[in-house]
Amino acid sequence: MKGKVVDLLRNLSIARKLMLIMMFTVVVTITLVFGAFAIADLVIVKRSILDKLAVLADVVGQNSAAALLFNDRHAAAATLTALKAEAHITAACIYTDADQVFVEYTPGASDVAFPSTVPNTDSRAFERGALTVFHRIIIDGDHIGTVYIRSHTAELYSRRKRYLINALVALGLSTLVAFSITLRLQRVISVPVTHLVEMAKQVSAHGDYSIRATSLGNDELGILVEEFNHMLDQIRDRDIALAMARDELEERVAARTAELRELHEELIRKQKLATMGQLIGTVSHELRNPLNAIRTSVYSLNERMRDVDVDVEKPLRRIERNIVRCAAIIEELLDYTRTRDINRDTIDVNEWIREIVDDHAVPDGITIEVDVGGPDTAFLDEERMRRCVINLLNNAIQALQEHAVATGRIVLTTRSVNNMLEICVSDNGPGIQEDDLARIFEPLFSTKSFGVGLGLPLVKQIINRHGGTITVENAAAGGVAVTMRVPCDPPAG
Repeated sequence: MKGKVVDLLRNLSIARKLMLIMMFTVVVTITLVFGAFAIADLVIVKRSILDKLAVLADVVGQNSAAALLFNDRHAAAATLTALKAEAHITAACIYTDADQVFVEYTPGASDVAFPSTVPNTDSRAFERGALTVFHRIIIDGDHIGTVYIRSHTAELYSRRKRYLINALVALGLSTLVAFSITLRLQRVISVPVTHLVEMAKQVSAHGDYSIRATSLGNDELGILVEEFNHMLDQIRDRDIALAMARDELEERVAARTAELRELHEELIRKQKLATMGQLIGTVSHELRNPLNAIRTSVYSLNERMRDVDVDVEKPLRRIERNIVRCAAIIEELLDYTRTRDINRDTIDVNEWIREIVDDHAVPDGITIEVDVGGPDTAFLDEERMRRCVINLLNNAIQALQEHAVATGRIVLTTRSVNNMLEICVSDNGPGIQEDDLARIFEPLFSTKSFGVGLGLPLVKQIINRHGGTITVENAAAGGVAVTMRVPCDPPAG
């Protein structure tokens, strides 16, 4: 049996072992303390009862001395009857100097046996479940009789029972409190040990020698954790050099590859821009003059044909519209290749936005909603930012027209965000393909059937020169939302 208990304790977790040890210690200590207090209190109570009985015996002896001297049994019995006020007294009597019972007091019983032998001195005793007192009556130095009083021990037994109940209750409550405290305190030892065990299991299972246990103190457990970590360091040192060399080589290859890719992309971009700049300069010069001549000729032809009954107004309007589009493309190309300073000034944002919308031609079936929410003023290049807003509105209109959206809706909002003017243009069109979003700001990239793909790059160029940002994303409800943010205040310095 002892071996089984030892094996059971040996196989318990360290947390449970600690709890058992501490709980056992607490229970034994509390039991011993309560036992000591109970024994001491019972001794004191028993002594107190005996002292009280001795006082009563002395009072009875003094009050019955005359009755003994004059052999007045009636007076002596009356003196003993006064003891009925003490419910714990079960019997009492007065002996003569010849040790004969003179009178007796036996509440509730008539066959009480009194001691036949009377001691020669005052005495107190605990015998046969009762407390007894003998008190000699002395008058002028002569012994004339003895008072005997017997008390039951119900109070002692009741007190002992209460102590037992209180001790059990206190032991139970103390055990619960001790369990709660022990449950927390044992973690001081069990948590570091359990943590160390878990770390060892992880190292063993995964072969990862970079795992480290956390030391929670400078005691023996802390030293054990530090030595465990040191052991792992020594094991890992064998592989560190090779791992570092491999990682360094991979990083160098990746960095060099990224550098070459960036240089290649930069070279291609510069080549494109250089070629585009030369082409734009030549083409714009060569195209502007013919376009102007065509526009003038169309105007003259339109004037001359006013009085002629020939329906050429619609074709002429189409020619005029395409001339304007070609001129806009040429202007867009020139704006992108030119480098012009930003001419900032303080403007009324709300009035500026409403002017742009009021002046903008909106086709049938498409509406533009304006929601101006601040700020009231901003410090920016009014004309170039106007070009950005118009470009975004044109893109939204063209997207709605190309995809034949039944009820086109464009929302233009302004907000003040972290001292920045935020302008957002969103529509309810089909949106942009995810693959195209990554290239949307590339020069000459376009998803439209008409245009050269410089609209958004030009807008981004203007926003960047204002020190702002621009984002394009597909809205959750459909369509595209383009958000521009530029500082409201003049740049510092």
